Amino acid sequence: MKKKIFALLACGPLAFALAGTASAQQGIYVSGNLGISIVGDQTVSGVDEGEGPWSDETSLDTGFAIHGAVGYNFDIARAEFEIGYSTNDYDTLDSQDYGQEDLDGDLTATTFMANAYYDFKNSSAFQPYVGAGIGLAIIDINDLKGSSWDADEPAVNVDDTVFAYQIMVGVAYVINPNISIDLSYRYLGTSDPEMTDQDGDFDYEFSEHNILVGLRYTF
Repeated sequence: MKKKIFALLACGPLAFALAGTASAQQGIYVSGNLGISIVGDQTVSGVDEGEGPWSDETSLDTGFAIHGAVGYNFDIARAEFEIGYSTNDYDTLDSQDYGQEDLDGDLTATTFMANAYYDFKNSSAFQPYVGAGIGLAIIDINDLKGSSWDADEPAVNVDDTVFAYQIMVGVAYVINPNISIDLSYRYLGTSDPEMTDQDGDFDYEFSEHNILVGLRYTF
């Protein structure tokens, strides 16, 4: 009997502490997230004068992403403004004219998003959430050049600002009412950037997957 009473006394404060960490504080918060960026094969298409339409595909290596946000926690819902940045190195080009070749250069995406989240409150310190956001993305192609290009042919440096949207799912571990650790997945999509290089106009399809870990602090 004494052992049971001792166990209850020992576990009681622990259970109380865990219950206390399960509810994040309402108010203004800041957050930061860091992780990997995965960009799938991207279609590049255009129309050459006198030659007709063309369509190529590019592949990119896994890169990194960083996001920072300021928002307000309404208890079960949150709203925030977020700035994100990701970069991926080009890998190969699969061209209908030249076949497959290696690429140099990188692709960056800078995003400005308004996000909303719904937090699934429960009695544990782990709180799942879902979210969505809309905003703008600046898509930059930097110093892009193929292995078969002539030495004097200039590299491609182009950019466009487009509409962007994203969906997020994740789980937060609430350390205390002020501090939470996040693990999340997000999908970022955009309208097709329309760009112009030395050879003319072309459209570029862009989408991105992020896996992120982060920290959220509520004041």
